[in-house]
Amino acid sequence: MRVTFDTNTLDPITRPAFKGGLQAACITIHQSLISRRLEGYFCETVLTVEGGARQPLREDTLARARRALDLGMRILRSPRAGGIRIDLLGDELYAKAADEAARLERNDLIAAAIERRGLGFARVTKMARKLSGGVAGFAHGPASLDRAITPTEKRRAARAIAEWADGDSVAAHHGYANDLFCTQDRATKAGRYSVMHPAQRGWLRRVYGVEFVTIAELAALLQ
Repeated sequence: MRVTFDTNTLDPITRPAFKGGLQAACITIHQSLISRRLEGYFCETVLTVEGGARQPLREDTLARARRALDLGMRILRSPRAGGIRIDLLGDELYAKAADEAARLERNDLIAAAIERRGLGFARVTKMARKLSGGVAGFAHGPASLDRAITPTEKRRAARAIAEWADGDSVAAHHGYANDLFCTQDRATKAGRYSVMHPAQRGWLRRVYGVEFVTIAELAALLQ
């Protein structure tokens, strides 16, 4: 079973003793990763987007990735023209696709569909346009979010970045043809314009076969 783990699941499953009510489920997953009964993956957006790779990576971000890699998990590449790249990790730590051309085609197909619905990276573009005030000549890429000044703008920029990471993670998951996407995210703050919203999950399941599970649901499948 090939499972992509969202950022919010990495700490619980790599440090199961620290996860209160989900401890038993996390231990089950942790042991399944150690025994290789379960193949675990996480998207490079954990480092490149959420980790803020335009700046030195935070120690907690690197520690999270290292714990996952020590359990045998591998990193999913997330191709995006002009995207953030890092050079801290070797190629051997990345997942290998049986057919690289097919992987890229699947990734690009679902990523484009996600953005057409105003989700994923589309939220970054929309926020960047607002910050530019409609001034011609301003770039509408990720770097433009640095123009957020007020607390409200900063919160919205942070949410746009989180949605970017979620959208690209789902696209990478589909690109590599993994079986399940494990997340604890219910889009309670982001609302319907989030790839993790139940309505959007239903669309992703129907059209692209993306199956979402929680930590508890994944543990139940492993028992």
